[in-house]
Amino acid sequence: MTIPIINWRHGERYYITQFIQIDNPDINEVYEDLKVDNNDEYIERVARFINLNFEYPLNPLGNPATESLWCRYLVFPLTFLCFCYKKWIYKDYIWQFPNETLVLKYGICIDTALLCTSLLRKKGVNAWCILGSVNDTQTDQILGYHAWTEVYYRGEWWIIETTIHDPSLNNMIPAKEAYDKNSEFAKQTGIYYVKMAWFNEKEYDEEKSLLPTLYRFIGREIKKQEFRKMERKKQKAIWNAYKLYCRR
Repeated sequence: MTIPIINWRHGERYYITQFIQIDNPDINEVYEDLKVDNNDEYIERVARFINLNFEYPLNPLGNPATESLWCRYLVFPLTFLCFCYKKWIYKDYIWQFPNETLVLKYGICIDTALLCTSLLRKKGVNAWCILGSVNDTQTDQILGYHAWTEVYYRGEWWIIETTIHDPSLNNMIPAKEAYDKNSEFAKQTGIYYVKMAWFNEKEYDEEKSLLPTLYRFIGREIKKQEFRKMERKKQKAIWNAYKLYCRR
């Protein structure tokens, strides 16, 4: 299986598996704070950590921010004369490495999913970062492309929805509920998840060649305005779904 290459900020390129960090000192530090012997308890702690300690970035209009600017200005005090400003402001959204998300405390779906998966893999838990879509239950229409973490928990596969940052909501649901458009979750919330590809620090696999979809996923083929419109629609649908179905 060919491992996809992700274009990064200043012309660097990385294999997609390199975005799962298990040896980074920042990841190690969080792992030491969260670790317990029992894997299921550790998974719960990681899911809760993602829920409580991060925010989904919103732009000044209050919409999900896929623009590079609104996420990156948090790193440096950018000015129009700043090299980083010039390099980032005109780019599509660029994935954050997990340690960056730890520092920023902000991240869209791929950023927090990479962090969540990294923390789980640090302990050797069977977990994957998933690339896919969120679809409308009634029409099967793709609301938007998405990323999440899938983990083996309590004897079956679960997903961790890493964009839920509300202590009143549970951000874990069984995968069989999430992926089945006839499940109670799908019927009650109007959405279901479609899994397209999955990876960790060692392996990458996919349902079919993801390269064309991956380019769409990171906004390379879709016009920026269309991509951002899809992102807003998808993300708001997810937040509304978990408010309906996943109250603690």
